[in-house]
Amino acid sequence: MGRYGDGLGVSFDLVEAAQTAAHVALSRLGGRTPDLALAFVSGPDAGPAGERALELTGARATLGCTAEGVVGGGVGVQGVSAVSVWVGILPKATLRTFHLEVLPADGAAAVVGLPERAPDDEALLLLADPYSFPTDGFVQQAAAALPGLPVVGGLAHGAAGPGSSRLWVDGRTVGRGAVGVVLSGTGAQAALSQGCRSVGPVMTI
Repeated sequence: MGRYGDGLGVSFDLVEAAQTAAHVALSRLGGRTPDLALAFVSGPDAGPAGERALELTGARATLGCTAEGVVGGGVGVQGVSAVSVWVGILPKATLRTFHLEVLPADGAAAVVGLPERAPDDEALLLLADPYSFPTDGFVQQAAAALPGLPVVGGLAHGAAGPGSSRLWVDGRTVGRGAVGVVLSGTGAQAALSQGCRSVGPVMTI
């Protein structure tokens, strides 16, 4: 049976915040080791904090990125040094992590590193660096190349602009491209929630 937990750590010492967030998240699993762990880090020099948070979970598949704000334990914070960790026990899941890179190819660009599609794949979770990865183009191509497979996720945030985003996958920190995991055997379903209602006339920028 699936079980999930999340935790938030807030501290000027990001590694300390990472440890707090991981311990709180794990405390909700009743001593069991998670299969999948996600970490999101807001603050400077985030690499060691992300690695530490995910290492402490002991999960067999880990993923994360830097963010402008994070949410955990029912609380959201922005503009402060903080770490959010999510962990999940997925007993029947197959989890295939990957790192996508963009390489030049015949005057264009090719995205490499995506696992081959399996018949029982349910969803693809993607975290991308907005400065080095063509997210819009990838999603459009995925709709054709991976029909019926939902792609969910978001963009990493680097406070200092290009080159400052950080992504984590299975214990590694990478600064370019995108990282993700293909889920199967989880019963995952993608849903879109509109968080707010438009105000005023529609305007084109």
